[in-house]
Amino acid sequence: MRSLLPSVLSLTVLANSGWAALWPSENLIDNYGFEMGKASKVTKWYLTSGEGAKNEYSFEPSAGKDGSRALKLGKIEGDFTLETGYRRLPPGSKSASFEVHVKLIDSSPVHIRIHWFSETGGSIVATSRSEPISGSRDWTRLAVTGDVPPGANWIRCAIRASDHSGVAFVDDACARTMTDVPPPLDVLCNQVGYAPSMPVKILVQSRADVTGGGTFRVIDASGKEVRRGKLSSAGSIPVWEKHYAVATVTGLPSAGGYRVEARAAGLTGTSYLFSVGADILRRKTVGPAAEFYYYQRCGCEVPGWHKACHMDDARLPDGTHKDVTGAWHDAGDYNKYNSCGFAALSVYALAYAHERAGKIMDEHARSKGVPSALKEAAWGADWLLKMQDEATGRLWGNVYMGRKKTALFWAPPEYETDNKPGTADDRPLLGRPKEGNHRNQGAAAALALLGRLTKNERYVQAAKRFYHAVTDAERNGELPFALIACLELEKALPSAGYAAEAKTHAQRLLDRQIQSGRYMGGFAHAPGGKTPNMGCTYLGLEAAALSLYALAHGDDLGIRKALMDYLSFSRRLADNPFKISKLVQGGEPVFFLSVPWGTHHVAQNTMYLMQAWALTCAWKFVKDDDFLSLATKQLDWVLGRNPFALCMMEGQGTFNPPVYHHRYFTIPGHHRGAVPGAVCNGIARRQPAPDKPLFDMRTNTIPQFETNEPWLPHNATYLLAVSSR
Repeated sequence: MRSLLPSVLSLTVLANSGWAALWPSENLIDNYGFEMGKASKVTKWYLTSGEGAKNEYSFEPSAGKDGSRALKLGKIEGDFTLETGYRRLPPGSKSASFEVHVKLIDSSPVHIRIHWFSETGGSIVATSRSEPISGSRDWTRLAVTGDVPPGANWIRCAIRASDHSGVAFVDDACARTMTDVPPPLDVLCNQVGYAPSMPVKILVQSRADVTGGGTFRVIDASGKEVRRGKLSSAGSIPVWEKHYAVATVTGLPSAGGYRVEARAAGLTGTSYLFSVGADILRRKTVGPAAEFYYYQRCGCEVPGWHKACHMDDARLPDGTHKDVTGAWHDAGDYNKYNSCGFAALSVYALAYAHERAGKIMDEHARSKGVPSALKEAAWGADWLLKMQDEATGRLWGNVYMGRKKTALFWAPPEYETDNKPGTADDRPLLGRPKEGNHRNQGAAAALALLGRLTKNERYVQAAKRFYHAVTDAERNGELPFALIACLELEKALPSAGYAAEAKTHAQRLLDRQIQSGRYMGGFAHAPGGKTPNMGCTYLGLEAAALSLYALAHGDDLGIRKALMDYLSFSRRLADNPFKISKLVQGGEPVFFLSVPWGTHHVAQNTMYLMQAWALTCAWKFVKDDDFLSLATKQLDWVLGRNPFALCMMEGQGTFNPPVYHHRYFTIPGHHRGAVPGAVCNGIARRQPAPDKPLFDMRTNTIPQFETNEPWLPHNATYLLAVSSR
């Protein structure tokens, strides 16, 4: 599919119209290449006439201009109309254009239309039609333009054919308006701040072409200019229809706050405030990141938030009761999950961060009147002990009301059940601890670390039992956590022989590193694999585990080379203006996960933060600042250097999500659902559109969970990444 990004987006002056300085909008059609959907139905397009058994139309997977999908029309009796959804005209729109590319083989006429609608969308104000095109010809542009008629606020674009014969292919639809409102010049920064030892790189973003250069100046909190310079090109992201430039600033004093004002392509923009200071991310954010867990507590009262809740967790499959009160609400719902291992990851991260930044975290906890990170880790650890099956030593799975009940229950958590054990509304305990259940290694790592820090032998012995409760083959299924568990057990039980087992696990991980091809340096699911093992959560975990091994045992296995290869792989994965890691889906790198319409998915902040942890651990061992630079870019994305200039840690930076997808939304005084320190899911794809970013900025409704919901692993991986620095 061809790029729909104008090579130069600049102002247009329309002669004799009285309009000047008009700018094209972004493409108003999400699924512009017909890529998403089934062979008989494509999403974001609507068949408004022509459905019938005798009519021949489909969405062919390799018939497009570049071998991608395309709409195919065959024999049609009567009228055929395929329309986009309603799209609101951007402010200041003066005219609109709609174009497609068609390839015809003895085709009857095909034409396209723009339907203009009033504010209610209930009546057509006017219709603009193209000339019909027919016959046989290779790919040809078919276009229609029209001035915005009085009273029009919305448009739908339509592809039309009547009594069609032959074959017609349609691809690359594009609808734009010309507007007198200039596109924004977004100046994007980490809104928390930067270390003085590294260059501050502020990204400038616009639909206008800013790659040709421009200028910037740095101003302090009083408005005084302290630096100035020239922008340098950072390239473009065609599918986003955005161009980028970068302002590189060095030598800013570690005092006060700063903004960057940029000028390019006749536009001006200013960043949010940021600071510069030594250890600034740890000083400002590790405390709030840990504080989040206190407000997520389940099974007790959290003053100012909720009363004691779910005191009747949980009902076993045979109908008897098992006390599994405690832990944390996993996300914006009230469920508690072990199947994904995020409770164990959270215990590990809280203890890990305390070991490296305990003084900072304790000072924050005292100032806020919340438990210390170590006490919060113990709160989660005590729940893991309750979830350990007495007979097998394995973990039970989830305390989960069920999707239908949970999805509909929007009230403070103390009202979800009667809080009386043994009654009908006790939440079920799901996921029996049985053979093939290998979610124990994260719990082993967490309890071994916490037991060593607190000198609690009960935690250490539980960790040992968690580790040995599964087979070696099952440990191999979650090998990075098995290696980390061995390293922690080795420290907690120095004479127990875990060092040799850790070495075996490290070698197995090295054997999974891809040795050639496009993704060389990544880690496959098994030895000999060619596609990296990754998803929206655990990218980088293998590299992190190997780095921890090397920091503890040195380079007896050639880990330094493996990490340098991983850095090269990560650079290729982050070859974009933001330098954020892509994930590999279907063998191809993508910014955001693509899923079938209606399928559950979430955005990827955990992936970026786990990668930041891995690269930071590798930096500490290899001593190459390129690791730290790339790690910093992943954190920058979460803290504001992203397409929406959105700081995705609540209470930090300047611009946070307006509303969160959280049941706490229903608690009086917490109408935003905003939990202090919460890191939300993040930026996702506009499903089922092409690989473009989406964040739900609505304020008048419960926003999408895919983007706006907090989740335990985001805060856990944030603590790991920042406390390691």
